[in-house]
Amino acid sequence: MAWLKTPLENCVDGSRDGVSIYAPAVGLIHNIDRNEALLNGEFERGQSRIIASDDLLRKGRDGRRRLTDKLFVGIDDDPETVGLTIFSPALREASFLARKQEYLRSAENIIGLKRGLLSEVEAAERTATEVTSSAGDYNLTIIDFQQMWESAVREAVQICGVLGRLYHVPDAHDVPEDAVAIDWGNGILYDEDKTWAEYMGMVSAGLLKPEIALGWRFGMPTETAADLKKIREKYMPEAQQLADGDA
Repeated sequence: MAWLKTPLENCVDGSRDGVSIYAPAVGLIHNIDRNEALLNGEFERGQSRIIASDDLLRKGRDGRRRLTDKLFVGIDDDPETVGLTIFSPALREASFLARKQEYLRSAENIIGLKRGLLSEVEAAERTATEVTSSAGDYNLTIIDFQQMWESAVREAVQICGVLGRLYHVPDAHDVPEDAVAIDWGNGILYDEDKTWAEYMGMVSAGLLKPEIALGWRFGMPTETAADLKKIREKYMPEAQQLADGDA
């Protein structure tokens, strides 16, 4: 019922239809898969690769190869020289991983994600505030998607109110736009526990009224004196008694 339009550009066919957030990086994702397959092959073969004379790779009378060409590399050698030669190079793990990291960093740039969300997942744990402290434009992608979902939910709720009145649903009524509140919880852009600690620090330093901090914590309005009084009555009874006594 509600219009839900992804904020990202359709890079597949240019239409107004939504596409996956990963669509711009499809080519890079295929490269990452190929890189993983090559690395897996290195480990499956181990450090040793056997170089065999080409005649050893020819099919036998039963039509089957005598040796597996994925493991044995055939070369045109001296016909009189037959047998196996063991070549033991070092595994190229560091090179493969470095290339994978570069692919992931490129994917982050194209998709619009914070640098390190894909390419540095093994790094030390960071708080949401630390992740976004140097986010720049990267977190705008997440914010855009959150705003898209919020707009769609508000529109859907308003439509439900209109339909309810049209079909005479009991207690149906128009829903104002500001009646819908969405909390995204802790995540990349928001750390509730850290914000609460910051608020408490401001209260201790005398920079913020405790009523405002409690109102934020428990989702109560703090715009008017009456709002602050309700918070004191519910969470700060002693402070409210002192305020009543002074009055």
